[in-house]
Amino acid sequence: MLSLSRHLSEKVCITVPPSDQPTRIEVMVVSLNSNKAKLGFTAVREVIIHRAEIQERIDRERGWQSE
Repeated sequence: MLSLSRHLSEKVCITVPPSDQPTRIEVMVVSLNSNKAKLGFTAVREVIIHRAEIQERIDRERGWQSE
């Protein structure tokens, strides 16, 4: 399980590679402190999980448009 801490309104981007089988991604709130939630993610190894600011940087480096 990957654990990430996020402040209120900060996002997590999950990229699922194309496949014939649906991919299940579980997101669990691990802890809450003030305005911060710690989330736990469980998914198959092929699923890529980044903080939104990291995904935006990767997208820029690849010349892709972020959503």
